[in-house]
This record gives sequence, C-alpha cells and structure tokens, in this order.
Amino acid sequence: MEGNTDRRCGFVACVGYADATGKVHVFEEPEVYFGTLRTTRASEAEGSKVGQQWGKESGGLFEVFEPNDIRCGSLTLAEMSLQQLTEYRRNRNSAFKAFAEWLRED
Repeated sequence: MEGNTDRRCGFVACVGYADATGKVHVFEEPEVYFGTLRTTRASEAEGSKVGQQWGKESGGLFEVFEPNDIRCGSLTLAEMSLQQLTEYRRNRNSAFKAFAEWLRED
C-alpha cells in the first residue's frame, strides 16, 4: 500500500470445525469490518502484545489497523488498552460468536 492515499481495508474472519464424523463446518463473520491502515506504526504497545499472541504478523497489523468504529475513536488496535480492545471485540459480530451459537444449539 506504499504510496496509496486510499488506505481503507476490510477483514473477514472464519472458523472451521470438523466434527466427530469428519464433516467440516465453516462459520463466517456476518459482515466485513473495515478500517484504515496508517502509514506509521503505533508507539503504544498494550494492544500489540495481544495481537502478538496470534502470531508475529498479527502484532504488526494491530499497530497500523484503525477500525472504523466510533467507539474506538481514532486508535489503532495496539493503542487500545486491554479493556478497550476486549470491549471492541465483544461488540463485533464475529465468526467465533457464530460458532459459539451453533455449539449451544447443537
């Protein structure tokens, strides 16, 4: 994205689960979540530490991804406190929520 002025991006996550019979179930997020990629990395790292738990690349993404969610202000995921990040993730319609609902119904 170097040199691009339009730095908007979107992400969709999914969860895959194979049951005891080998049937694969895929749970997708009901909607894409959008944000903007900053040109510089965030200097605060509390959220980065959470992202790095998902892998080295995720920690880097947390430092540049700014969700388009008014509850987040203009913070990247890395700039959020653990409490803010948890609240953001809790309020999103995620693939994990869809999977959890399916497990409860099954």
